Order: sequence, then C-alpha cells, then structure tokens
Amino acid sequence: MLIYEIFKRLKISYERELYVNIEAQKILKSVNTLNYKILEKYIKNRVVNIIGPCEIRRSIKRGINIVADKALDNALKNNINPDIIVTDLDGDLNKILRLSNKSIIIAHLHSDNFEVFKRILPKIKNVIVTTQISPRGKLYNFGGFTDGDRAVHIAKKFNAKEINLYGFEFNSVETYSKSKKFKEKKLKIAKDIINSLMNKS
Repeated sequence: MLIYEIFKRLKISYERELYVNIEAQKILKSVNTLNYKILEKYIKNRVVNIIGPCEIRRSIKRGINIVADKALDNALKNNINPDIIVTDLDGDLNKILRLSNKSIIIAHLHSDNFEVFKRILPKIKNVIVTTQISPRGKLYNFGGFTDGDRAVHIAKKFNAKEINLYGFEFNSVETYSKSKKFKEKKLKIAKDIINSLMNKS
C-alpha cells in the first residue's frame, strides 16, 4: 500500500510531513543516533517475535523481540525482554527512556508528534529515527505506517529467518486507542500491510 494512498484515506498532509522532516534535521544534528545497520546484526537470519498489546495465547519462541509501543506493558507482564521498541512516542515516555539504556528504540517522526519529538528525542539512548516519507539525513524509512506493521517491515527488511506475531487482534480497537473511529481506519491499514508482508514471506 502506497503511503500517498494512506495519507489520502486518513487526510494527512504530505506538505506538513515534509515540513517536520526538514525541521527535524536541526535537532538531529546535535543528537547521537545509531546507524541503521545495527539492526541487521540483531535481525539477520534470526527468529523475530513481534509483540502486540493484546493477550498472548501461546509460548514465545526464543529469538529477537520487537515490541510495539503500546505493547510494552504486555511484554513486560509476560517477562518478554524488548530488544527493539518501535514507537511513535505516544506511549509511556518515562518507560521508553528507561528501557533505552538496553533496548534499541526506533522512534518514528510524523507531523502529529513533532512537539514531543523535539522534547524527548535528545533524552533517548540507543535511538534510530524513522519517517513515513522520503528519508533524509539521519532519518530512515523502513516501510510501514503504524508501530506494529513498521515492526514487521523492519524484520522483513533485515532478513529475519522467521517472523512470529503475538498479541495482535485487529478488531480490538479499545486495546490500542480511545479515538475509536480514526484508530479503526489505522488498524485496517496495519492489518492489510501485515497480511501482505506475511503472505510474501
């Protein structure tokens, strides 16, 4: 699914996204970020488990754990160590800052979170920054739109041997967000993206 199609469906301004990308470069000049190639060392030829926020109904395989932002509590409750956290900075920021001491944080920039991004990014350790439009400078685009499907894109891009999803229920809107109507649209997009990727794997 093309990002322009997603923007149209959700009425997102490409021009606004481009503006925050350009403005972010000023912040990124003074922030130490990780080179994206470290992800290949973590993921290539490994079993990758991607953790969502819903109930986990089966045993987690031994491998690299990528946790979507809203799933952190779910992962920690189930004694799952997050090796990589994919976030657009709308979750528990104190928890993300604490976990960034040992986990790689893939922080996603978009127009709706730019104020939080400016405030919190310099405090995050072990961070890689992504964007949903054409990357520039220290911004990368690995594909995807929501935290969950970006995690699947990352696992696929860096050649995971096996990708397993846990705790993903795309009809359980309340688990993910209180803004039901908009989130329903986003979850439908995430489901379509993940199904497409997993069918190609």
